[in-house]
Amino acid sequence: MVTGPAVPDRLAPEVLAQLVPDLRDRDVFVCGPPGMTGAVMRSLRALRVPKPQIHAERFSLAA
Repeated sequence: MVTGPAVPDRLAPEVLAQLVPDLRDRDVFVCGPPGMTGAVMRSLRALRVPKPQIHAERFSLAA
């Protein structure tokens, strides 16, 4: 089986911390499909962003 290069996880904690170095000092608003929202929430928890500063909504498309 041939595989291509690894795709970087742009929502990984280290990537978010690099993009927004003062992330723990900000309010973070997250809205998106469940997979994306879950990934961002896991990263925010790993970065120890305080819960009161995280505001999240999840949505999905109607069938």
